[in-house]
Amino acid sequence: LTGSGPVLLTTVLSGRDSHAQNIKYKEIKSKKSLKAVYHVNYLSSDRAWYALLNYAEQHSMQLEHSPTEVYHNNPTQGADDRYWKTEVYIPIKE
Repeated sequence: LTGSGPVLLTTVLSGRDSHAQNIKYKEIKSKKSLKAVYHVNYLSSDRAWYALLNYAEQHSMQLEHSPTEVYHNNPTQGADDRYWKTEVYIPIKE
């Protein structure tokens, strides 16, 4: 997540969803980060984390302990998990 502007994370739900009033929004300020894109079931997204941690260690980088995962697919919609996409961001300590 790099750049100068804030990032707003949201969840899109159907207008008929009774939980829509419980949605909370959080602004995350832009930070220089390592990013991994992972295409498989979300349950194993920790593999992307480990890849980023290994990369940081090999390149003597210090990371913050505030990762963010962005999920691009809804697993309840029956899609093949080989096509699910997760982006994992771990901010670099400055």
